[in-house]
Amino acid sequence: LVAVLSHLLISGPSSPFFKSLIETNTGLSYSPGSGYSGSGNQATFSIGLKGVKSADVESVISTIQDTFKKSLEEGFESDRIEGIVHQMELSMKRDSENFGLSLLHSILPSFMHGADIENICDFQNHINYIKSFDEWGSLLNENFIENSHRLTLVMEPSADYQKDRQMEEEKLLSEKVSLLTDTDKMKLFESGIELEKEQNKEQDISSLPCLSVSDISRQQPYTHIDHINVDDTPVQLCPQPTNGITYISFLADEDLYPDGLYRYLPFLCGVLAKVGAGNMDHRQRANQIERYTSGLSLSPLVTPHHTDPNTYDFSTVFSSHCLEENLQQTLSLWQDTFLSPDFSNQDLIRSILSDVLSSGVANIGHHGHIVAMTTAGASLNPASKLSEELNGLTQLTFLNEIAKQTDLQDTISILQTLAAKTLHTVNFKASCHLREDIIDNTVEAMSAFFSSIPGDRTDSDRELETELFVAEKNRKYIKFPFQVHYVARAIPTVPYTHPDNPILVLLARLMTNKVLHPEIREKGGAYGGGATQGESVFHFFSYRDPNFSETLKAYNKSIDWVLDGKLTEQDIAEAKLAIFQRIDAPVSTGRKGLGYFKSGITHEMKQVRRERFLDTTKEQLIHVCRKYLSGDVVDSIAVLGPENADIPQ
Repeated sequence: LVAVLSHLLISGPSSPFFKSLIETNTGLSYSPGSGYSGSGNQATFSIGLKGVKSADVESVISTIQDTFKKSLEEGFESDRIEGIVHQMELSMKRDSENFGLSLLHSILPSFMHGADIENICDFQNHINYIKSFDEWGSLLNENFIENSHRLTLVMEPSADYQKDRQMEEEKLLSEKVSLLTDTDKMKLFESGIELEKEQNKEQDISSLPCLSVSDISRQQPYTHIDHINVDDTPVQLCPQPTNGITYISFLADEDLYPDGLYRYLPFLCGVLAKVGAGNMDHRQRANQIERYTSGLSLSPLVTPHHTDPNTYDFSTVFSSHCLEENLQQTLSLWQDTFLSPDFSNQDLIRSILSDVLSSGVANIGHHGHIVAMTTAGASLNPASKLSEELNGLTQLTFLNEIAKQTDLQDTISILQTLAAKTLHTVNFKASCHLREDIIDNTVEAMSAFFSSIPGDRTDSDRELETELFVAEKNRKYIKFPFQVHYVARAIPTVPYTHPDNPILVLLARLMTNKVLHPEIREKGGAYGGGATQGESVFHFFSYRDPNFSETLKAYNKSIDWVLDGKLTEQDIAEAKLAIFQRIDAPVSTGRKGLGYFKSGITHEMKQVRRERFLDTTKEQLIHVCRKYLSGDVVDSIAVLGPENADIPQ
């Protein structure tokens, strides 16, 4: 119940704290950890802001207390409670690849507090109880207003934080070393030698249970899909046992619009999901979205061509899922999004911009290795360049410039222009996962939806071709207030259907297992590191890495290890098993067949690729390593790291 109450208090534009803290632009967004947490022995609720001015701290603390009291006086709308219950019902029915692990995580907090397992798993009983519960005011008063067990934490930035931190660490290290005797130092030295021997020793895994490559089927699992036209719109149907849920996706082709207009697309997607539309303001629409759908998701998609590295698809993907009985309401919400989004609320759009920026900056710390890989790959092929412009540091810099504008009206006009191009596109197609016995009713509903959307649809997959793109060497060190590095090296290779691509994927796994993880993680002290072959680009990466110079050497060491022929048949077999663990992992109902829908990758392509994985030999691995990764390659290196680092030339 307290978790539901937390959702009522802080989630969505209709929530009390969103109105009092976020919409007032007092801060950038909620502080990390805001909301209910039952994972510990003592459950907690946190609420706060980040990006607050020092002068406003006391005001924010006062506003929080006033918001609790105002929520007690005004209560909560029944629509919002129904929306939360609907989300719970939807999550119960939706399958996922890690359903079992997610279930264990969800029941763990209650189990830690002594609840009975069978009672915890009786989800429908819990939902019925929430539906009948009507003492939200008493629950709010007891847990938040009269509860005196509170902690107020204020974190303020320091311009000298990194310098002071380093001085403290050096002082602490000096104090610890001064206490060591010569005997202690010798013992530490000998322990280090023993650790190095242990790290370099070949591990004996013969006693561990393991599959063999011969246990892997040569047959690629098949997903049946149908292709029809509904009101002149291409639709991919994937009949599945969806447990009463319908999954829908739309794909609208984009262009590299002049004057950099396409750079606004990620921001536009965030705005369209949250502004008002039709005859509803943004709060009413948010309530309806929560009540009838899983949410409306919009995002730009850059898909490298599976055969030609200089060709790619650029589109916007719209997706959601809903209970079968709510399909009509879901399509109606999408219809309002396409026909009449409301860009008139400049304060709301600025709030959305602040949230997007805040999330993007926080993402660098959590996924800095991906940011580094995206940055490194941008100079190697046109798809990677566009992907970086839309999803990388270039996009954050672009949004930050917009945020500096005192008046967003010019930006809003650009968003409206771009929305008309995106939402009224000619090249438009749809995908639907559903139970077979409701296909006719679903097609009828989708026909009415398509007929209401302006523009003519065609059955052509439009691909963007660029002028001859020349890959360039690039070296970037990007300073961030971190104590560690994120190190990426990118090398151009070949696309998905090329015979060498699966061999490069296998090579990346081999390098990770046998060289990169031991060198970067076990010896170097980084949180992680490895290699991966993507679409036409081979990446090396490290994550939260204290020593990036040694990491760059480790990348070269992994190449030399392969060229020296040190890989064994056992190493190759282990790499193949790891690859197929991912390839043959369970796929959720709503994701089956989406590879073809988004990128045109057919079952036949996957079958050929599967056989190439299984048939890869040691000689082929050495050959592709020499062909693509060794010698004077056109590579790109990007490092995200602290300002005071020693940067080698």
